[in-house]
Amino acid sequence: MDLHQNPVGYLIICGVVILIIALNISLITALKNRSMYKPMEMSKSVFDRAKSPWQPEDEALSKLSEMVEKIKPDNKKENDQES
Repeated sequence: MDLHQNPVGYLIICGVVILIIALNISLITALKNRSMYKPMEMSKSVFDRAKSPWQPEDEALSKLSEMVEKIKPDNKKENDQES
């Protein structure tokens, strides 16, 4: 298969070259627009999450248990009044 006789080969090569150039341009613009502190903040949050992976769920459960404890005495008073 000769490239001179097959224009599809040229199209594929041009497409790959254009893709590589576009990828490089997008990486360069992403590097220019990033902040110096974003990767540090992200890595800090990742490490915090790794230390205590269930912290958000534990906090939500503790809030829920506090709410339930507040409701329990009210229900007890209502039941006493009905009796």
